Amino acid sequence: MAIVPISRLQFAGKSWRRPTDCGFAAAWTSVPVGHVEAAKLACNFALAWVKGNDGWRLIALTTLVGGRNLYVSQDGQWLGRYVPTGLRGYPFRLLRDTRSQTPWAVGYDDSHGLLLDESTPGTEPFLNADGQPSEALASVAQFLIARESSFAASKAVAQALQARELLVPWTNPLDASLAARWPNGLHRVDESRWAALSDADFLEMRRLGAIELVVAQWVSEQAAGHLPLLEQVGAQRQPARTKDLKLSISDGQFQFD
Repeated sequence: MAIVPISRLQFAGKSWRRPTDCGFAAAWTSVPVGHVEAAKLACNFALAWVKGNDGWRLIALTTLVGGRNLYVSQDGQWLGRYVPTGLRGYPFRLLRDTRSQTPWAVGYDDSHGLLLDESTPGTEPFLNADGQPSEALASVAQFLIARESSFAASKAVAQALQARELLVPWTNPLDASLAARWPNGLHRVDESRWAALSDADFLEMRRLGAIELVVAQWVSEQAAGHLPLLEQVGAQRQPARTKDLKLSISDGQFQFD
Protein backbone atom coordinates (compact mmCIF):
# COMPACT_ATOMS: atom_id res chain seq x y z
CA MET A 1 0.00 0.00 0.00
CA ALA A 2 1.65 3.20 -1.20
CA ILE A 3 0.72 6.37 0.69
CA VAL A 4 1.43 9.51 -1.35
CA PRO A 5 1.78 12.91 0.38
CA ILE A 6 -0.78 15.36 -0.99
CA SER A 7 0.93 18.21 -2.83
CA ARG A 8 -0.08 20.91 -5.30
CA LEU A 9 2.12 19.40 -7.99
CA GLN A 10 0.64 15.90 -7.88
CA PHE A 11 -2.97 16.59 -6.85
CA ALA A 12 -3.91 19.73 -8.79
CA GLY A 13 -7.07 18.99 -10.78
CA LYS A 14 -7.66 15.73 -8.90
CA SER A 15 -10.47 14.61 -6.63
CA TRP A 16 -11.40 11.55 -4.57
CA ARG A 17 -14.53 9.48 -4.18
CA ARG A 18 -15.82 8.56 -0.74
CA PRO A 19 -15.67 4.82 0.00
CA THR A 20 -19.03 3.12 -0.54
CA ASP A 21 -18.15 0.03 1.48
CA CYS A 22 -15.44 -1.42 3.72
CA GLY A 23 -13.89 -3.77 1.20
CA PHE A 24 -10.56 -1.96 1.62
CA ALA A 25 -10.33 -3.38 5.15
CA ALA A 26 -11.16 -6.99 4.27
CA ALA A 27 -7.62 -8.19 5.02
CA TRP A 28 -7.13 -6.14 8.21
CA THR A 29 -6.64 -8.45 11.19
CA SER A 30 -6.94 -5.63 13.73
CA VAL A 31 -7.55 -1.91 14.03
CA PRO A 32 -5.85 0.53 16.42
CA VAL A 33 -7.83 1.77 19.40
CA GLY A 34 -7.91 5.45 20.30
CA HIS A 35 -8.38 6.53 23.89
CA VAL A 36 -11.66 8.36 23.24
CA GLU A 37 -13.39 5.37 21.64
CA ALA A 38 -12.23 2.48 23.84
CA ALA A 39 -15.49 2.20 25.77
CA LYS A 40 -17.54 1.95 22.55
CA LEU A 41 -15.18 -0.57 21.02
CA ALA A 42 -15.22 -2.73 24.16
CA CYS A 43 -18.86 -3.59 23.57
CA ASN A 44 -18.24 -4.76 20.01
CA PHE A 45 -14.66 -6.05 19.78
CA ALA A 46 -12.16 -8.05 21.79
CA LEU A 47 -9.42 -5.56 22.72
CA ALA A 48 -5.84 -6.61 23.41
CA TRP A 49 -2.44 -5.08 24.02
CA VAL A 50 0.17 -6.00 21.40
CA LYS A 51 3.78 -5.11 20.67
CA GLY A 52 4.49 -3.67 17.22
CA ASN A 53 7.46 -2.06 15.52
CA ASP A 54 6.63 1.24 17.20
CA GLY A 55 6.10 -0.19 20.69
CA TRP A 56 3.07 -1.35 22.62
CA ARG A 57 -0.46 -0.37 21.66
CA LEU A 58 -4.09 -1.35 22.13
CA ILE A 59 -5.88 -2.99 19.21
CA ALA A 60 -9.34 -4.30 18.40
CA LEU A 61 -9.21 -7.86 17.10
CA THR A 62 -11.12 -8.42 13.86
CA THR A 63 -10.28 -12.04 13.04
CA LEU A 64 -9.18 -15.43 14.29
CA VAL A 65 -6.12 -17.31 13.10
CA GLY A 66 -6.27 -18.03 9.40
CA GLY A 67 -9.20 -15.72 8.78
CA ARG A 68 -10.06 -12.44 7.07
CA ASN A 69 -11.62 -9.39 8.72
CA LEU A 70 -14.82 -10.92 10.08
CA TYR A 71 -16.46 -7.52 10.46
CA VAL A 72 -16.41 -7.07 6.67
CA SER A 73 -18.80 -9.26 4.68
CA GLN A 74 -17.91 -10.89 1.38
CA ASP A 75 -19.64 -8.00 -0.43
CA GLY A 76 -17.75 -5.37 1.58
CA GLN A 77 -20.46 -4.37 4.05
CA TRP A 78 -19.57 -3.57 7.65
CA LEU A 79 -21.20 -6.08 10.01
CA GLY A 80 -20.43 -4.38 13.33
CA ARG A 81 -22.53 -1.84 15.21
CA TYR A 82 -19.66 0.64 15.52
CA VAL A 83 -17.12 1.67 12.87
CA PRO A 84 -13.70 2.37 14.47
CA THR A 85 -12.03 5.68 13.72
CA GLY A 86 -9.12 3.69 12.30
CA LEU A 87 -11.34 2.90 9.31
CA ARG A 88 -13.16 6.20 9.04
CA GLY A 89 -10.17 8.15 7.82
CA TYR A 90 -9.64 6.01 4.73
CA PRO A 91 -8.18 6.68 2.14
CA PHE A 92 -6.21 9.32 4.08
CA ARG A 93 -3.42 8.97 6.62
CA LEU A 94 -1.15 11.31 8.53
CA LEU A 95 2.52 11.19 7.57
CA ARG A 96 5.46 12.58 9.52
CA ASP A 97 6.75 15.69 7.75
CA THR A 98 10.36 16.48 8.66
CA ARG A 99 10.81 19.06 5.90
CA SER A 100 8.35 21.71 7.13
CA GLN A 101 7.46 23.51 10.34
CA THR A 102 4.33 21.41 10.78
CA PRO A 103 4.87 17.86 12.12
CA TRP A 104 2.28 16.22 9.88
CA ALA A 105 1.40 15.93 6.20
CA VAL A 106 -1.77 14.34 4.84
CA GLY A 107 -1.15 11.25 2.73
CA TYR A 108 -3.47 9.52 0.28
CA ASP A 109 -3.80 5.80 -0.50
CA ASP A 110 -4.90 5.15 -4.08
CA SER A 111 -4.64 1.38 -3.98
CA HIS A 112 -8.42 1.07 -4.41
CA GLY A 113 -8.79 3.46 -7.33
CA LEU A 114 -10.58 6.33 -5.60
CA LEU A 115 -8.34 9.03 -7.13
CA LEU A 116 -10.11 10.68 -10.07
CA ASP A 117 -10.18 13.81 -12.21
CA GLU A 118 -11.71 16.85 -10.56
CA SER A 119 -14.49 16.96 -13.14
CA THR A 120 -15.80 13.51 -12.16
CA PRO A 121 -19.33 13.80 -10.72
CA GLY A 122 -19.82 12.81 -7.07
CA THR A 123 -16.23 13.44 -5.99
CA GLU A 124 -14.46 15.82 -3.60
CA PRO A 125 -11.63 18.10 -4.83
CA PHE A 126 -8.30 18.03 -3.03
CA LEU A 127 -7.47 21.67 -3.73
CA ASN A 128 -9.25 24.94 -4.40
CA ALA A 129 -8.62 26.96 -7.56
CA ASP A 130 -5.88 28.89 -5.71
CA GLY A 131 -4.03 25.68 -4.85
CA GLN A 132 -4.99 25.74 -1.17
CA PRO A 133 -6.59 22.71 0.54
CA SER A 134 -10.31 22.44 -0.12
CA GLU A 135 -12.78 22.66 2.75
CA ALA A 136 -13.23 18.89 2.62
CA LEU A 137 -9.47 18.25 2.73
CA ALA A 138 -9.10 20.68 5.65
CA SER A 139 -11.76 18.67 7.50
CA VAL A 140 -9.81 15.51 6.69
CA ALA A 141 -6.66 16.96 8.26
CA GLN A 142 -8.55 18.12 11.35
CA PHE A 143 -10.04 14.68 11.85
CA LEU A 144 -6.74 12.86 11.31
CA ILE A 145 -4.88 15.08 13.79
CA ALA A 146 -7.57 14.53 16.44
CA ARG A 147 -7.49 10.79 15.76
CA GLU A 148 -3.71 10.69 16.03
CA SER A 149 -3.90 12.45 19.40
CA SER A 150 -6.33 9.79 20.61
CA PHE A 151 -4.06 6.99 19.33
CA ALA A 152 -1.03 8.61 21.00
CA ALA A 153 -2.83 8.77 24.35
CA SER A 154 -3.68 5.08 24.07
CA LYS A 155 -0.08 4.19 23.17
CA ALA A 156 1.25 6.18 26.14
CA VAL A 157 -0.93 4.06 28.43
CA ALA A 158 0.30 0.85 26.78
CA GLN A 159 3.95 1.84 27.29
CA ALA A 160 3.30 2.70 30.93
CA LEU A 161 1.57 -0.62 31.58
CA GLN A 162 4.43 -2.58 30.04
CA ALA A 163 7.05 -0.55 31.93
CA ARG A 164 5.37 -1.65 35.19
CA GLU A 165 5.18 -5.28 34.01
CA LEU A 166 1.40 -5.34 34.16
CA LEU A 167 0.86 -6.95 30.74
CA VAL A 168 0.73 -10.74 30.51
CA PRO A 169 0.01 -13.05 27.54
CA TRP A 170 -3.69 -13.53 26.85
CA THR A 171 -3.78 -17.14 25.74
CA ASN A 172 -7.09 -18.36 27.13
CA PRO A 173 -10.21 -16.64 25.76
CA LEU A 174 -13.34 -16.89 27.88
CA ASP A 175 -14.95 -18.96 25.12
CA ALA A 176 -12.86 -22.14 25.23
CA SER A 177 -14.00 -23.12 21.72
CA LEU A 178 -11.85 -20.26 20.34
CA ALA A 179 -8.60 -21.52 21.87
CA ALA A 180 -7.44 -23.46 18.79
CA ARG A 181 -7.75 -20.36 16.57
CA TRP A 182 -6.72 -17.73 19.10
CA PRO A 183 -3.97 -15.43 17.71
CA ASN A 184 -0.54 -15.29 19.31
CA GLY A 185 0.93 -12.11 20.73
CA LEU A 186 -2.17 -10.80 22.50
CA HIS A 187 -1.81 -9.43 26.04
CA ARG A 188 -4.06 -8.28 28.86
CA VAL A 189 -3.53 -6.56 32.20
CA ASP A 190 -3.10 -9.00 35.06
CA GLU A 191 -5.69 -8.23 37.76
CA SER A 192 -3.47 -9.19 40.70
CA ARG A 193 -0.57 -7.05 39.48
CA TRP A 194 -2.93 -4.14 38.88
CA ALA A 195 -4.33 -4.45 42.40
CA ALA A 196 -0.78 -4.49 43.81
CA LEU A 197 0.22 -1.15 42.25
CA SER A 198 1.72 1.36 44.63
CA ASP A 199 -0.25 4.52 45.36
CA ALA A 200 2.21 6.54 43.29
CA ASP A 201 1.95 4.21 40.30
CA PHE A 202 -1.83 4.10 40.51
CA LEU A 203 -2.04 7.89 40.53
CA GLU A 204 0.23 7.97 37.48
CA MET A 205 -2.03 5.46 35.74
CA ARG A 206 -5.02 7.65 36.52
CA ARG A 207 -3.22 10.73 35.18
CA LEU A 208 -2.54 8.95 31.88
CA GLY A 209 -6.14 7.77 31.59
CA ALA A 210 -5.14 4.15 31.96
CA ILE A 211 -8.02 3.12 34.20
CA GLU A 212 -10.57 3.58 31.40
CA LEU A 213 -8.53 1.53 28.94
CA VAL A 214 -7.72 -1.26 31.39
CA VAL A 215 -11.37 -1.68 32.33
CA ALA A 216 -12.43 -1.47 28.67
CA GLN A 217 -10.02 -4.28 27.77
CA TRP A 218 -11.28 -6.49 30.59
CA VAL A 219 -14.92 -5.88 29.60
CA SER A 220 -14.13 -6.53 25.94
CA GLU A 221 -13.04 -10.10 26.62
CA GLN A 222 -16.72 -11.05 26.53
CA ALA A 223 -16.91 -9.75 22.95
CA ALA A 224 -14.48 -12.38 21.64
CA GLY A 225 -17.54 -14.59 21.24
CA HIS A 226 -18.75 -12.28 18.46
CA LEU A 227 -16.03 -13.51 16.10
CA PRO A 228 -17.38 -16.99 15.24
CA LEU A 229 -20.89 -15.54 14.94
CA LEU A 230 -19.65 -12.92 12.50
CA GLU A 231 -17.88 -15.67 10.57
CA GLN A 232 -21.22 -17.42 10.09
CA VAL A 233 -23.06 -14.22 9.14
CA GLY A 234 -20.39 -13.27 6.60
CA ALA A 235 -20.53 -16.68 4.95
CA GLN A 236 -24.33 -16.63 4.65
CA ARG A 237 -24.77 -13.00 3.54
CA GLN A 238 -25.78 -12.48 -0.07
CA PRO A 239 -24.24 -9.63 -2.11
CA ALA A 240 -26.27 -6.45 -1.79
CA ARG A 241 -26.31 -3.07 -3.43
CA THR A 242 -23.89 -0.96 -1.40
CA LYS A 243 -24.72 2.44 0.01
CA ASP A 244 -22.46 5.37 0.82
CA LEU A 245 -21.43 4.56 4.39
CA LYS A 246 -19.75 7.94 4.74
CA LEU A 247 -16.99 6.40 6.79
CA SER A 248 -15.03 9.62 6.85
CA ILE A 249 -17.18 12.54 5.88
CA SER A 250 -20.74 13.46 6.76
CA ASP A 251 -21.87 16.69 5.13
CA GLY A 252 -18.27 17.81 4.95
CA GLN A 253 -17.53 17.17 8.63
CA PHE A 254 -15.68 14.31 10.30
CA GLN A 255 -17.30 12.65 13.28
CA PHE A 256 -16.12 10.24 15.94
CA ASP A 257 -19.52 8.57 16.31
